[in-house]
Amino acid sequence: MRSKEFFPLVVLFATFPEAEPFLRETKAKRHLFNLKRILGKDESKPLRRFSKCFYEFDSPYKKAKALCLLTGVGFRSVEDRLEFLFNNYDVGQVINVGLAGSLKGDFSYGLFVNVKEVLFLSSPAFSDRRSFLIDRTEGDDLFQASLLSVKKPLMEKKERENLSVLADIVDMEAFKCVEVCRRWDVRHSVLKMISDQADEKAEECFYTLLPQLSKKLGQEVLAYLSQHKIFL
Repeated sequence: MRSKEFFPLVVLFATFPEAEPFLRETKAKRHLFNLKRILGKDESKPLRRFSKCFYEFDSPYKKAKALCLLTGVGFRSVEDRLEFLFNNYDVGQVINVGLAGSLKGDFSYGLFVNVKEVLFLSSPAFSDRRSFLIDRTEGDDLFQASLLSVKKPLMEKKERENLSVLADIVDMEAFKCVEVCRRWDVRHSVLKMISDQADEKAEECFYTLLPQLSKKLGQEVLAYLSQHKIFL
């Protein structure tokens, strides 16, 4: 029987610019796949496709490696890469981190939040929403938020106001991350930092603030891992 390599922690970012300060701070290096442990008849194809998505770094608490996985943007990319991850590795815990837009004015730029619930609307009707609750980490004092994953990044004012009834913040990946983790029975959490107001200025705001927010995001994630001794 094939034995899977074990990683106690996998940190998920959607894109490299969001992850770069974290990767630099942890001295992460490109993960080298063990060909003998990878499933599939054509091993080279998925390895080429995922070769720039997997990084590994040292745990500060014990002699164990952790992974950082770049999922890409959108549900299809997230599911594709997580299914590859879980098919080929044993994972102790997944933490999805990244930047998110705010649907409410009291969520300011740079606020770091722990997501308590993720939602998705399969149609414009609120009755078609799906949701998952996420267990809160013991001792966690971060601001709590509900998150709606959407398929398009920009929203008109009326749509934004309507969606603010359902959730506090929006992104394009978290719901699918949680859904796949639950399917594989892998412990998971979602941490987000507010980058914009999910409006017509969101894209401009996102790219303007990206360098400073991604640096702050990396610092907040490392502080969170240290505070909660994730690797113990």
